[in-house]
Order: sequence, then C-alpha cells, then structure tokens
Amino acid sequence: MNLLLINHKLTYSSTTSYSIELALALKERGHEVRICTAGGELRDRFQDAGIETYQVKFNFFSFRKLIQFLRNFNPDIVHVQNLRSLPMGQKIAEHLNKSHIVTVHHVPTPHIHAELKHDMLAGVIAVNEAIRESLVNVQMISKNLIRVVRTLSLIHISEPTRRTPIS
Repeated sequence: MNLLLINHKLTYSSTTSYSIELALALKERGHEVRICTAGGELRDRFQDAGIETYQVKFNFFSFRKLIQFLRNFNPDIVHVQNLRSLPMGQKIAEHLNKSHIVTVHHVPTPHIHAELKHDMLAGVIAVNEAIRESLVNVQMISKNLIRVVRTLSLIHISEPTRRTPIS
C-alpha cells in the first residue's frame, strides 16, 4: 500500500515523533511511505530511515512538480498528521483527487470546524476519548468518521511479533 503522510513542520515541538514512529512501523510492514513537509530540523530523520521526503513549496511551478511526483507515487491513503497540517494536506489531496484522513492530537478550537467538514475527509483519528467527544459534540463530525487510536498503540505496531516454534 502507498501511504502519503503530511506534516507541516518536522520539528521537536510538533507531532514529528508520532509521524516518524508511524512511518517506520508502516515501512517495516512492507508499505511504501512518503512524507510531505514544509521543512523542519528533523526532516533528515525521515531521509536517514529511507522514507522519501518532499518539501512543499506553494509557488506555482514547485507545487505543480510536487503533484506530478505524487501522482506517479499514487498514494492509496493521504494521512494528515495534525490539524496544523490540514490546509496543506487538503490542498495536496484535492490536487491528487484523493480523500484524506487526519489525526487530531488535541481538542480543536471552534474555528477548525469548517476545515474538518471538508468534502474529501474520509476519517479522523482521535488520540483519546475526550478529543473524540469534542469532535462529535462541538465540531459536529459524524461518529462514523472517527476512531480513537491512542498514540502509544504505535509502539505495539512497530514491535515484531515473536512466535514460539512448535515442536
């Protein structure tokens, strides 16, 4: 499966650790993973792990070239890693004509409502139940679109399964 992750800035003060753990776990399971970002000091961590990284620039020619690369990659899933990355992720998903999912790490502010009600939103990952409740009750996002996946669950994904040989 081809997975495109979108994280606006790969910095120490963002959701970069979530993105790197998810990317590595998915890669270990045989998936092809790429990430789009506007930059950040931790961009090299992805490249060092063998995850192709695209820097997003919103000038006409650079963005057009990026979309050509991404169309060739043909992602099955566009996963926006946080709410700050949502406008960039939605723009990329629209140009690829792909739906997207978004992970919400904190209770969103009321102004985010319009952005979350995007036509191409396929799903929302909430990292805890309080966030899910806010998305349903305040943001009016359908319960059917939301799944609670705690960030710590990623640790279990990335650990290899040990099997005991049957004698």
